[in-house]
Amino acid sequence: MNKGVSTSAYSERARPLTGVSRARSEDSVVRVQAIRNFADLAALREEWDALLDRAPTGNIFLTFDWLQTWWRHYGRNRCLDILAAYEGRELVGLAPLMTEDRRLGGLTVFRGVAFLGTGISDRLDMLLAPGLEEAILEAFLIYLMGQRWDVVDLQEVPEESVTAKLLPELLQPLARQVEVTQQSVCPVIKLMGDPEAYFNTLGGDLRHNLRRYGRRLKAEHAVTVEFVKGGSRLNEDMQAFLGMYRKSFQERPNTLEFVGDTFAAFRQDVAVPLAASGNLLLVLLRIDGTVAAGELCFPYRGTCYRYNCCYDPTWKEKSLGTLLLGDVIRHAITIGCHEYDFLRGDEPYKYQWGAKARRHVQVRITRDTAKLRLLQGGVRLARLRPGAVVTGWLEGLRRFAGKESHPGCPVPEEVSLANHHDLRKTLGTSNSAVRANAPISEDGSFVPSSKPLADYLGEQPQVGMSDEDELLPIIDQILREYPDIVVAFRAGKEKSVNFVMGRAMKAVDGKVNAKLLGDLVRRRLSE
Repeated sequence: MNKGVSTSAYSERARPLTGVSRARSEDSVVRVQAIRNFADLAALREEWDALLDRAPTGNIFLTFDWLQTWWRHYGRNRCLDILAAYEGRELVGLAPLMTEDRRLGGLTVFRGVAFLGTGISDRLDMLLAPGLEEAILEAFLIYLMGQRWDVVDLQEVPEESVTAKLLPELLQPLARQVEVTQQSVCPVIKLMGDPEAYFNTLGGDLRHNLRRYGRRLKAEHAVTVEFVKGGSRLNEDMQAFLGMYRKSFQERPNTLEFVGDTFAAFRQDVAVPLAASGNLLLVLLRIDGTVAAGELCFPYRGTCYRYNCCYDPTWKEKSLGTLLLGDVIRHAITIGCHEYDFLRGDEPYKYQWGAKARRHVQVRITRDTAKLRLLQGGVRLARLRPGAVVTGWLEGLRRFAGKESHPGCPVPEEVSLANHHDLRKTLGTSNSAVRANAPISEDGSFVPSSKPLADYLGEQPQVGMSDEDELLPIIDQILREYPDIVVAFRAGKEKSVNFVMGRAMKAVDGKVNAKLLGDLVRRRLSE
């Protein structure tokens, strides 16, 4: 994005939007300034904090301390692009954004815009002054639509947020595709002012177990619970917690990122400013003097955010997690919290504590560029032809992707769409749905299977497939790979239908009309 660009926008929408405050929006002129380094942003810290207090979406993951620390640890190869909105001289909106060029084989394949903090932040959003939401969002969009990007991917936005409600309507005339999809669930407990009153609302079995587990553990061991909010031993206590956290998760699948050095260093680093601002609560359960369980929480604006929890696997049979959770909730009530937020994760045990689901959505905006069509076609063909051979794909990408730029803070030239129709004409396939999007190499071969390609696209969500021309090649490929399935079906084994359907659903990430898929599978198996 071009440095120093600012823009103004009038909000002149005539039709009111349900549930969205519109006071003063028709008369507001909002100016947007892009901020590209934290040195410039530091001067706005006081105004940032004031806006955070006003904005209904304010949470711990949108504080200056959290995002600044995140940037230091995760900002490499990304470009800061925070949008600040002003009405006159007053800061009325912040969009904490960043840009990133995704690369494959040394080539920039597409440019994405995302929230700062994406990945390890459980709740993200824009900060909008009440009464000016629509004017601010329109100004942000006018700015963004004047910049160069392929995908805007806003993750973990609260479903009830003004951003989630308004952006799709405002963007519909401007972007080729705007998708809002369910992303995650954060169970939240509404707390009462008296701890005993809250615990009396819990089920009898849970209350009984809390008493029984506690008595048994204390009868056998010396048990203490420490509530660390700062102090000279903060670094030592955080190291003890992080060491136990690594031990607890290192054997579990798909947890490499969460036991890695970067994530540990981030939490160690962010604990210091959060402790200074009164927003840190590290709870350690010690057995015979050794840390055996812990929770890393962030009390903020009346909500206790439970960010991490863990226990030493050698104490698995002692229900340490349940015991510690009861102590943490009790403490959260005593310090004035009215909510305990489990954050992401829809595990059943959370609802035993009286939690109610709070849902998040993902808002994804894509532009109609030749480069992105090329990539989307590649992902689709990778699913249809998982065993295809790489043939000239990168050269084909260079033809349509425009000029490469520096990976630091790039500003590539706009991609021309002039060759898009020629691309369609040269595809040699009878599948019309694939033919409309699939790229080819110099020699006319199809885009190969490429899992990294799908990763770069962030597994772009698809609307539910309802086109036979798209589904039948997937089914046929599965039957070629598992020829015994046809024999099993004709021998009366109905489970073979479920097997093929499961494989097909996996190939399209579950985005499919299940009834149609079942009918097509049965048709192919019967032929």
